[in-house]
Amino acid sequence: MDDEPGIRSITSEILSRHGYRVLIAADGTDAMALVAQHRSKVEVVVTDVMMPHMDGVALVRSLRKLAPNTRVIAFSGLSKDPTLAPKIEELRRLGLPPVLSKPLSAPELLAAVHEVLNSSPQLA
Repeated sequence: MDDEPGIRSITSEILSRHGYRVLIAADGTDAMALVAQHRSKVEVVVTDVMMPHMDGVALVRSLRKLAPNTRVIAFSGLSKDPTLAPKIEELRRLGLPPVLSKPLSAPELLAAVHEVLNSSPQLA
């Protein structure tokens, strides 16, 4: 999930090329609708931290209620921005792995997905 079409496209392409089935959402509201519709099949949500309508923190909180075993990977082009620190800290408290910095390389994205798929659910 990302509000930038180019990021959505390349992320989807990388994951699809490596055998993952991908659903694409432009914002948190769309992502929640897709997870609700495909709840039993969604294992990982990859999301930008800063999003219109529903940011990454709000998305994770909503996912914990709707699909608590869904793992989440968060990334941001602003991960080094001190104003984003409270959101990043909240994601950490919610059990997410460290927030990744955009742009992600294909190996970074694939390693993150592999790691969360092979870990315990991120309940917090």
